[in-house]
Amino acid sequence: MAWGAMFNGHAASGSWTGPRLQWHVNCLELLTVRLALHHFRALLEGRHLLVQSDNTATVAYINRQGSLRSSCMSKLTRHLLLWNQDHLRSLRAVHIPGKLNRAADELSRQPSRPGEWRLDPEMVQLIWELFRYAQELFVCYGGQQRLSHWIVDTIVLDYQTTGQCGNNLLDQIANITAEVLPLTDVKTILDVVFNTSEKALVSSSADPNKLVSDGNRVLKASEKLVSLLVKPTDTTANVSFTLDTVEVEVFMVGQNVTLDKIPRLDTTNSSVDIDLIGIAKNNSDGSAAVAFMSYNTMENLLKPDFFNTSNDTIKTMMSTVISATLPKTTNPKLTKPVNFTLKHIREFDPSGSLFCVYWNISEWIVDGCSVLETNSRFTVCSCVHLSTFALIMQTSPSESDSLMELLNLVCVIVGLVFFSLALLTFALCQWSPGVNNVARINLCVSLLLAHLLFLLTQQFLIRIRPQKVLCDVISGVLHFLFLSGFVWMSIEAVLLFICVKNLSQISSKKREVLSSGFLCVIGYTVALVVVSVSVGLFPEGYGSKHCWIKIDKGFIWSFLGPVCVILALNTILFINIIINLNSTLKNLNAEVSQMKQTKIMAFKTLAQFVVLGCPWILGFFTKDSKTLEILFLIMNSQQGTFIFLVYCVLNEEVRQQYRKCFRCLCCGRKQH
Repeated sequence: MAWGAMFNGHAASGSWTGPRLQWHVNCLELLTVRLALHHFRALLEGRHLLVQSDNTATVAYINRQGSLRSSCMSKLTRHLLLWNQDHLRSLRAVHIPGKLNRAADELSRQPSRPGEWRLDPEMVQLIWELFRYAQELFVCYGGQQRLSHWIVDTIVLDYQTTGQCGNNLLDQIANITAEVLPLTDVKTILDVVFNTSEKALVSSSADPNKLVSDGNRVLKASEKLVSLLVKPTDTTANVSFTLDTVEVEVFMVGQNVTLDKIPRLDTTNSSVDIDLIGIAKNNSDGSAAVAFMSYNTMENLLKPDFFNTSNDTIKTMMSTVISATLPKTTNPKLTKPVNFTLKHIREFDPSGSLFCVYWNISEWIVDGCSVLETNSRFTVCSCVHLSTFALIMQTSPSESDSLMELLNLVCVIVGLVFFSLALLTFALCQWSPGVNNVARINLCVSLLLAHLLFLLTQQFLIRIRPQKVLCDVISGVLHFLFLSGFVWMSIEAVLLFICVKNLSQISSKKREVLSSGFLCVIGYTVALVVVSVSVGLFPEGYGSKHCWIKIDKGFIWSFLGPVCVILALNTILFINIIINLNSTLKNLNAEVSQMKQTKIMAFKTLAQFVVLGCPWILGFFTKDSKTLEILFLIMNSQQGTFIFLVYCVLNEEVRQQYRKCFRCLCCGRKQH
């Protein structure tokens, strides 16, 4: 039995001897392809290759990059793919009928020629033993397997991925004996490791022991894989890459290093300062390496609840989980403490306590780590050893004040009812031509929607908070609605000031101060511009734990800044209104005095203190005062109530229309 192949007029052939004479014909056909590629290597280097074979199994195994039906053909396919990765740009196969494949077929029928070359079986076995992990390592993910080591193409299988597959993968990684792996292979395996762990998390999320076990295995596997990026160097070398689930920085120094200090190793949310030069000097070969990893999803496995402190506290993971190791370093003893800078990934609570912790088999502990510096954006931790670290904030549960919660709920609901009544009155009642209700109507609409959305958000916060996008959108909409409400308060203050200034002319001149369209443009455009600029400059500022604006980096001032300006303007206008109203009422003639009752006008003006939002100033002083907090809650939740009283109940024309409406309702009931 023999084999044969043709390439551009060049021929290659040989004979089958020994155990291969007992092989299945499909295995021999695939082995022929492998031998032909080796024979024509000089002609094929760097090309796209199309193999024509009259054996359908050979074509299928090459195109599908293997299968589980035949172990013999699977092994041969792996050899082909490994060789292809180093020598060809691509490898595909097509079926050719036997009658069209006569040249190669004739070669396979020839006896072997003297001196025909063949691979030395012992050398092949030695190479295969050296890289045996490539034979064994399959990475399972999403119904697929990936063969790593020069190969990142997927092999579609006929079965679904199970949790057992993920466990086998981590075991295979732990058993890798190679010293160095290519970067592409490490990235490929790491990516699938974390994706597989996320799938397994669904079934183990309720079992703390399973979470701890999986977390330890994933940490061990990732540290092992990253250590395979470390290779000898005389001076310095570094490797870095970023995946969706992890960021990696590896820095290596050799005995001829000229640096006094290595650069800080940075990831998106963390960085590390380590005296790697000093560590290298303590090693006999004068070399050392540090691997720094920042895990974006590890907190789902190594939860902050594993920080064993008093049970009556709330633990929050304030940073990404990070790991720092000294792979392939003979003497890993630190010469000085290592400093980690951890960016806060959640809203910082000034009343909470921050702890720099490290993972110790089954729990987070603080031994050997301390907080050097902290602010609202980041914390610097100092540790005397290397491990897996994180930043955990511990806060006392907020005291549940049922009375305040009930008062808040009742006040907001009452305010919403009166906002609705005011809007119905503005819409259904007939108003004199000189009355401009545009600002009041839009003020009611903005605050009604803002209070309603905020109330619903807080009632369903547990369900909304995990949906980050929804929470961010809600906080942005609330920002816009409350800001537009304040802008309309300012417009109302300006209109009232103009009205009071022109009160002496009211009997002779009735006019609309500004057009409705122009007021609407001002009322909503200002708020929209502020929110748009805020989103453009710092989109991460939305979505606090209450689905409101975060206080990070002073972003809260995108709301407080405009509010402070508007409140200051409204307060100044309110004072001027009182002064001008007092002066105007003294000079009014009898005709005007009969038209406007002085006491009612004064009450309306005083009520404007609430309508114009001036009580919001109390919000800056409620932190340490329960009384001011209650007063702030009542006054600002009842803006709708005061609008309804001032502009509806105390308006004689509106009251007459109310009486007429009630009479009609009463007469209708009597008739029935």
